Amino acid sequence: MKTLIYGGAFDPPHLAHEHIVRSIAEQYQPERILIIPSGQRSDKSYKVALEHRVQILSIFAEDLADIGAELVDDFMVGRVTDGTTLGVDRVMQERYGHSPTQVFGTDVIPNMKLWDPSGRVEREIPKIFVCRSGAPTPDFSRVDNHHIITPELPSDIRALSSTEIRENVKKNVFHGLAPRIAEYIQKNRLYR
Repeated sequence: MKTLIYGGAFDPPHLAHEHIVRSIAEQYQPERILIIPSGQRSDKSYKVALEHRVQILSIFAEDLADIGAELVDDFMVGRVTDGTTLGVDRVMQERYGHSPTQVFGTDVIPNMKLWDPSGRVEREIPKIFVCRSGAPTPDFSRVDNHHIITPELPSDIRALSSTEIRENVKKNVFHGLAPRIAEYIQKNRLYR
């Protein structure tokens, strides 16, 4: 596994995201880990301005530099507009010469056919599915070319979500955020 893609909204990135990336890096030892935040989409609105997303995600990637992580902000800032799974795969194949392994939560399995009717994502693209500890085991029968990992997350962040983080920040609670990200959010009064 040469290149690993960890994509998502990361609005904001939190400690569960960090633990997942570190667990995958330890188990699979990729040459590089690309943090690829999603760009503007009709079905998604972000809670902070783009300039703040870029800064927060730069901090997130810097905190993961010791395991070879780097931020690819092309999709987030709109330099590349096809941010679909297939679009990301195509761009990364052109850039690195191979189809990278993409990381997904198991919650996407039932909907994969909806956002890729061709079935290419299910059948061809290399994938790692992240299972939440204690969550029901999904049906992997339609999915080829994948690995499964259930990272051991500390109990206080096991069920953490970006939605929960945003709600806590409104109450001036920064639990679940890396210190530098919490500092940036607090200093710029984000997610209020």
